[in-house]
Amino acid sequence: MNIRRISIHLAVAALLAGCSTARQHTTTTVVGKPSSGTPAAATPAGALITAAELNTIPGLQQTTTTPLPTGRSLPPATGPCGAALKQPNLLGGRAIQFNLPSGNGGDEFVAVLPPGQAQTYMDQIIHNLNADCPAYTRRNGAGLNLTAKLEAVIDTGPIADQAAAFVLATTVLRQTSITTEIDLRYRDTYAQIVLLTNIPPTTTTIKTLASTAAQQLATA
Repeated sequence: MNIRRISIHLAVAALLAGCSTARQHTTTTVVGKPSSGTPAAATPAGALITAAELNTIPGLQQTTTTPLPTGRSLPPATGPCGAALKQPNLLGGRAIQFNLPSGNGGDEFVAVLPPGQAQTYMDQIIHNLNADCPAYTRRNGAGLNLTAKLEAVIDTGPIADQAAAFVLATTVLRQTSITTEIDLRYRDTYAQIVLLTNIPPTTTTIKTLASTAAQQLATA
């Protein structure tokens, strides 16, 4: 059964970019389909990054956060180079929405998974992360063709048990926007952060955001 997901991710970001040059951050309902399996354990709210922490990060000052419905935010099931990812059951996760002063935004999703599943999922993402991969095209949540091109892979250093960070340029209806994704694993906890912007964030912003989120996972 399809699970409705409240979030703004890759496909929705590109669609919104086609509607406005200065895209406004909007919460949109899309459809996600997690794989079957044992549901995630209850995820502590303290695992999520806070607005106060976001405001210490260069480029993210004055960002506010809004909780998203528990257990209804699922990350996209497409890898950075277009591979279909097999998702664990993520319905016990938590999520927050980022509201940037520029009108752009993003979100963070965190889930505590049964032993081994977070590592298996991260292995898929990292395996599909190739700086030289070609652009790929797929259908987005609105049924339109979306073209994604990996623009940069960011070396976050040893901030967690596993980490990946990358920047995608996504194009729908000849309008291009930027999606930055950070994926982290600390023990059996998986976290994903997505930023949706008109221009790429700086490397400093991405690395500091990744490091701050990783510290939050380790202390939750």
